[in-house]
Amino acid sequence: MLGEIKSDGPAAAAGLRAGDRVLAVDGARISDAQTLRERIRAGVRDGRPLTQRWSLERDGRALELEVTPRVVSDGDATIGPLDAFVVRRPRW
Repeated sequence: MLGEIKSDGPAAAAGLRAGDRVLAVDGARISDAQTLRERIRAGVRDGRPLTQRWSLERDGRALELEVTPRVVSDGDATIGPLDAFVVRRPRW
């Protein structure tokens, strides 16, 4: 599930919102926060951002969005932050 979304980041530009439940990224099922973080990291290859297809649930409705990270150098690594927090699914 997504927590806070920075208003000027790639997640907001893609239309992601706090509270969105991420079901799959590029067809790969998301079962927990760690899996989602790994899929986000896979959004950069050879220093270039890759657009990913995200399947979401928002307010009981299914959505499909295209999400493209920004590219940032972090020492020897290149990462693709979305400027969104990934949170564990709340227990209601």
